[in-house]
Amino acid sequence: MGLFSVLKMYQTQLVNNRNNSLDIPDTDMERRDEVDDVTIADDSHNKFVLILSVTAIAVFLIIIVFAVLLVRIHRRRKKMRRIATKYERMLTTVNRPAPFSVVGTRRQLSDPEPKPSYNSFDETVSNVRVGDLELAHYRENKQRLSCDNSLIKHHSFDIVDTKYTNNKGLRRSKSVAGRLSQEDMEQNIVVAFTLKYIQKSRQLQLKLVHVSDLPVKTYGFDIYTIVYLFPRNTDGVHSKSSKGGRDVVLNETFLFDDLMLPEVDKSTFRFVLYYKKKTRAGKDGFLGEMYMECNDIDWNKDQPIRFDCVLDKNKVKNGTRDKYLLEDLGSLFVCLEYQSTANRMKVMVRKASNLPKSDKLIGRPVHYVKITLMRNKEVVKSQETKSLSGYSPIWNQPFLFDFSGNDVNEYSIEFVIMRGKLHTKDNVVGHVTIGENGCRSGKQHWKEIVSPRPSETSKWHSIAPVLS
Repeated sequence: MGLFSVLKMYQTQLVNNRNNSLDIPDTDMERRDEVDDVTIADDSHNKFVLILSVTAIAVFLIIIVFAVLLVRIHRRRKKMRRIATKYERMLTTVNRPAPFSVVGTRRQLSDPEPKPSYNSFDETVSNVRVGDLELAHYRENKQRLSCDNSLIKHHSFDIVDTKYTNNKGLRRSKSVAGRLSQEDMEQNIVVAFTLKYIQKSRQLQLKLVHVSDLPVKTYGFDIYTIVYLFPRNTDGVHSKSSKGGRDVVLNETFLFDDLMLPEVDKSTFRFVLYYKKKTRAGKDGFLGEMYMECNDIDWNKDQPIRFDCVLDKNKVKNGTRDKYLLEDLGSLFVCLEYQSTANRMKVMVRKASNLPKSDKLIGRPVHYVKITLMRNKEVVKSQETKSLSGYSPIWNQPFLFDFSGNDVNEYSIEFVIMRGKLHTKDNVVGHVTIGENGCRSGKQHWKEIVSPRPSETSKWHSIAPVLS
């Protein structure tokens, strides 16, 4: 009995131990679940904090970028205002009648009177007053066109012609302008102006005198001129408007301030003449334009120098592109020696300096020089240098040109600076002419090399634009 009791107690103890061992894992699982829940909550909190931090940093960076952009825009506007103020001080206009005044180079000086409404068809007007010149020219056109019975219409004022009036009172209008004859088509517009350089105040004075030989289509319309001085004034200055006729008196003076004499020699004038059409489109009509270099003018004269220049009726296609006129074209250094015994000229193309910048994004453009020997403006012989890259190329390349005549002054040498292109036609940068056909410095250089005691002479010459 005692052994049986002991075994039963041992069995009972084993069962209790087994139950206790089975209860312990349940408790651990519960604890593990609680730990996992806490870990998941901590991870969610950390992710939320991380997302919030990244968002805050991104917003901060965006604010900084916008602030930098605003600062740059403010500085750029401030710089543009400073440049505009500088150019306003450079250019003034005097002797301008009211209501016109100087408002800066970037503002247009136009007629303040509002444009009247105008019908595109001619109207019949019983009484129209015209000037003596217009009436005389109209009578000439009437005699020339008397054989033409067709109705002629033109955007101008009309005069009743009773020849075409029937019993019912029907009126047919005939324009003063009439039909442009062959003489009008071949007629050249001439603009007269004076130039004077004032060394004390460093001012260039331009006075527009008058415009003559205007076509008939401009009679009764407003005529005005835009003057450019490259590379200083690229916006142009508008003259006052004047009523059109055969001859229009302008009588207006402009002053270009703060100009040194070397800057004046490198400058180029451009004159463009327009007339205001009375049409709904509102686009002004082009009459002609003209370019003029300033390097061939003697600025030491006390009296103004008068010019009477013919305007080209078509848009001038220059050899030098307009974008090159907006900046200095640079200089060319050449050496010349006249060998009188052999009757020939030795030419050494040394180098160029400060050629205009290119708009290419990659690489630098190549340049070469065309040397042309001319006799009385006729080409005798042409040669070229090698092509070199850069804006200050150094060639150091010699050439020989033989003269056939005894009069050396009949010859001149032209140097044309070219900019090479890979897929398109090469561009003309500018030219230098030495000889009787050249500018003031070119003529002086030629006189030195053909003097009774000729010697090798080297000089820098400013590159001038090719304007035709």
